Amino acid sequence: MIRVILITCTLIFLSAYSCCQSAVGIWKNIEKNKVQSHIEIYESDHKLYAKVIELFPTSRVTHCKKCKGADKGASLKDVFLFRDMVLEDDKWVGGVILNPDNGKEYACHIEMEDDNTLKIRGYVGNPLFGKTFYWHRVD
Repeated sequence: MIRVILITCTLIFLSAYSCCQSAVGIWKNIEKNKVQSHIEIYESDHKLYAKVIELFPTSRVTHCKKCKGADKGASLKDVFLFRDMVLEDDKWVGGVILNPDNGKEYACHIEMEDDNTLKIRGYVGNPLFGKTFYWHRVD
């Protein structure tokens, strides 16, 4: 009986810990101390995707005016901010991230800084030549 209780407690602890370490969830994008948007990150077919689910009145960009193709002029709620990210070691890599300011897509990698902070690095060619920004988990 004690063995069953210990196994159950261990499984509960591990599932709670893995939940908190996951990039899956709702995140807020903050620029100049103002929340711009809430972003949902979800996993499908072992790949990570992100879409804006809420834009705030303080949002600097609401539409992808410089995007190409079907995304041109679309609301940020209708385009992927990043897509096709695959888990490799402790980072999500291999996909692309959209810069809605200029409509361009960049290589990127994503990793958990801590339970509530997501570190995102977008770059061209080499990760040394890019920009890092952070999203914070919505409580």
